[in-house]
Amino acid sequence: MLTIEQKLRDILKNNFEDPEVVDNISLDDNLTTYQLNSVSFIKIIVEIENEFDIEFDDEEISIETFETLEDVIHCIERKVDAAAE
Repeated sequence: MLTIEQKLRDILKNNFEDPEVVDNISLDDNLTTYQLNSVSFIKIIVEIENEFDIEFDDEEISIETFETLEDVIHCIERKVDAAAE
């Protein structure tokens, strides 16, 4: 079974111009340094919501909220845990 991080990396690979770069992103790297523009950001958000069966509130959807892989993983974990309750 894939972890949240592995699934997230697969989603990023589907949306980055150079999918191989995703393997080199550390958990605390700023994602905006990796060609993450607004269109790809929204595509990634939609794929995350579909993959994890969660929904982000409008105020949560910002590049600042999802600045690093670690930020995204923590946000997904909170949403998945809340949905399980």
